[in-house]
Amino acid sequence: MISEREHVTPYILGHPELFRFGKFERFHNLEHHRWTLDEESDFRFLERVFQCLYREDTPFLTSEILDLLEREPELLEINQGIVRNEGYLQSLQHDHRVVARS
Repeated sequence: MISEREHVTPYILGHPELFRFGKFERFHNLEHHRWTLDEESDFRFLERVFQCLYREDTPFLTSEILDLLEREPELLEINQGIVRNEGYLQSLQHDHRVVARS
């Protein structure tokens, strides 16, 4: 299946007999954030975060990003119009069409 090659996490989670995995969760309810680089608006968002938080010799932390977004919530609007997991959804549709033809 195309979706399993392009987006491996659902495959891994769907085959616990093949994989051992655990979960470490320090932060909760961050699903509404889009901290990825797939689209130009994602780049603009990340660029603003880096402009605000980058320090040459010290990495910034998730908590600092969350604090920044609390102080400047308008940053969240930069890339909010993108459909989450759009590529994965397209891959699933492709898989469904292939199976339906079989």
